Amino acid sequence: MREGVRKAREKLIDLSMRNAMLNFRHSETSAKHVRIVDEDIALLIGTLASGKSLDVIPIPPVEQVPRDEETDGFRSALKTAKETDPEWLAAEDARRAAGNRRRAKDKVAERALRDRVRAKLGMPEWRVATDARARARELGIDPSYDLPPSKRSTQRHHADNTLQTLFFPDRLEPKLASIHSAARALQEDAGLSALYFAVGFLEWYEQDDSTDPVYAPLVLLPVNMEKRIANGEYVFSIAGRDDDEASNVALREKLKRFAIDLPEYDPETGIEAYLSSVTDCLNNKPRWKVRRFATIGLFSFARQAMWSDLDSSRWPAEARPEAHPLLGQVYGDVVGEHADNVAPVYDVDEPQLESQAPALVIEADASQLSAVIDATTGKNLVIQGPPGTGKSQAITNIIANALWHGKTVLFVSEKMAALKV
Repeated sequence: MREGVRKAREKLIDLSMRNAMLNFRHSETSAKHVRIVDEDIALLIGTLASGKSLDVIPIPPVEQVPRDEETDGFRSALKTAKETDPEWLAAEDARRAAGNRRRAKDKVAERALRDRVRAKLGMPEWRVATDARARARELGIDPSYDLPPSKRSTQRHHADNTLQTLFFPDRLEPKLASIHSAARALQEDAGLSALYFAVGFLEWYEQDDSTDPVYAPLVLLPVNMEKRIANGEYVFSIAGRDDDEASNVALREKLKRFAIDLPEYDPETGIEAYLSSVTDCLNNKPRWKVRRFATIGLFSFARQAMWSDLDSSRWPAEARPEAHPLLGQVYGDVVGEHADNVAPVYDVDEPQLESQAPALVIEADASQLSAVIDATTGKNLVIQGPPGTGKSQAITNIIANALWHGKTVLFVSEKMAALKV
């Protein structure tokens, strides 16, 4: 059974490059994460630990109206367009139906209308600067994703309870809305709290001759995201969640293959000390480095907790998982009346079976009925099969049959969809 538990445990942690915890790919178009610039990460972590929230803010766009749109002729044409232009009228209807004013979207819609009026009047195309990095530099915002070492910054914007991004409002809002929606769906449907603030990434190479580096998060701070309306616009903020900081277990196990022992993060010593300790353990890998990235995103690694729980060294000798009789039945070490440990399919025409499974609220075939009978007689079962083979129906009949016999049933599932069924 020890070998069976070991093999099952290995399946819980993916050490291939398909695992985002080993190969996280930052992308400006991703709807699952957003990166932070020009912040002091030690101050941010301290703010989250204190229970305060941090607003995720955009790069302020250029507020400008071309001079040739200030003429009486253009204003008259714009007024007419607002009364007749189908796209503008549709946008206005949508805004009124939503019941609130969304200034960022209103500005985008009006700019598009103005551009159509310009084209209709034969005016040259007008373009506003769309380079967020250039705009950031104009405003004195450092656009580098590699955040500088924390030195108890005295810069006002580092202590203003905001998180600076490198997106204009019209791009940042849909990204954060998507992250917020996905995080809520995972929480409601699967019970997973997958939203984290990742601080520090390891830039590493799977092979010594690899040309392209890959990135893995080092410290993951659990956060919640909330949204509110302020001045007619949605504002998204994050706050620390009442969970422990998560370390990258997959990365720790992967690095053991490179004879590298990744240190544990200790909140007491702080993020700077931790990143320094990670750097110190990379002496035999000159191309590897610690990158000071900070990313808000969805990091799903629920199985890591199961992987840790099945570590026999964490259990008292008399209570280790492989010593449990139920696991012995699952892995075949404790064999019942059938040597192959596979349940029999009963003859459903036998009259005595009716008293064992009288409450079939859903139609059942022979194998499903056999599962109900085995559950009724107190046997421990593992019911498996591909999708569509009737597992949910069998469980439904097992629950109904237990209720028929006056029993109480505890039904636990990873996914809300199964509970609803």
